[in-house]
Amino acid sequence: MTPSAPIEALLLHPSTKDLYPCRVRVTRDGLVLCRVEAVWAGVRGARAESDPIGVSWRSLRGFSADESCATRAGNRLQVLEIDCEEGVVTMLAPVSEVSRLFAAVGQVWQQWRIARSPLGLVFGGLRRRLVGQVA
Repeated sequence: MTPSAPIEALLLHPSTKDLYPCRVRVTRDGLVLCRVEAVWAGVRGARAESDPIGVSWRSLRGFSADESCATRAGNRLQVLEIDCEEGVVTMLAPVSEVSRLFAAVGQVWQQWRIARSPLGLVFGGLRRRLVGQVA
């Protein structure tokens, strides 16, 4: 599966509470987050992304999108929290973007779960080796 189209969000810094534009992509391995850097010199509208930060499915504990808040510009955005082993990542995004993210996560998660089931492993041509066979 190819990575999903990124959603646009605002990443909340945990200590300073500053907001930074970011993009979140759903891949078969997990979530990929990139901060969107300043406009490239001389190219109007072009934006550079920072090095990606990956959140693997195995380290992901869950999502929360129970609250909303207003930005300084007066826009009401959904508060999206991604809980993983390393901590909680908090972002603000329009409800439509959060909905697209959850839909992409649901699609990948279903494929990931089926691929790792015993039947999926057989049909996928992947077989797990027993510990005794490896040693």
